[in-house]
Amino acid sequence: MSANERIQQSENSQMLTNIIQMPSSYVDDWHSHPWHQIIFPLKGLLQSQLRLKGKTKNIIVPHNGILYIPANTTHKSVAVTNTHFMAIYLNPNNSLTQNTLDYSE
Repeated sequence: MSANERIQQSENSQMLTNIIQMPSSYVDDWHSHPWHQIIFPLKGLLQSQLRLKGKTKNIIVPHNGILYIPANTTHKSVAVTNTHFMAIYLNPNNSLTQNTLDYSE
């Protein structure tokens, strides 16, 4: 099941996670997600391209790095080596950052 299918089925959740394995040279072509995505490579090297404000940004994400992709951002990833990573999807409509908390009492 794709990430977007899982997101659609979990619209009331705050977060989803997925472990993804990509063989060397695998291309995850241009796509987007309605939720924020955090990519955390556990092994390997990932090259990602993000389309932000009309420009394409190229980013290398090593196994000790992290990449934040805002919701609805078109992006593409290529596994430079055999890559194993955790993808964390954060619901922008159901998170603590959307709530106003008042601790003044």
